Amino acid sequence: MPPYSLKWMAESGYVMGLSTIGEVASHMESHYDAYWLISDVANHTGPYADWCDAVASHLDSSIDLWLTDDDKRRIDEEMETAMAEGSPEGGQRSDELREATDETEKIKDEGEEARE
Repeated sequence: MPPYSLKWMAESGYVMGLSTIGEVASHMESHYDAYWLISDVANHTGPYADWCDAVASHLDSSIDLWLTDDDKRRIDEEMETAMAEGSPEGGQRSDELREATDETEKIKDEGEEARE
């Protein structure tokens, strides 16, 4: 598992539109199973315990303490590139929505035919 440094957290917070390390920490704890072993969280051991100790005194700290303007520009450019390289048709989620819409229209049409 990667080390979750305050710099890493600040970068992640910037991407998510969060402003403090505490907000990022809250997000991470809400999705703890994506970041740590569940047993480490349950027993407050291992990398999770180390992370808690490192973050505890920085919960109110702005992510800007760890990000320069150059960091923000780099992150913005990376996100722009990733968005530009995405599927022109919107990817799998758009396909699912399109299928659901088609099914809804089919049911609606069948209902109108039955009333006639």
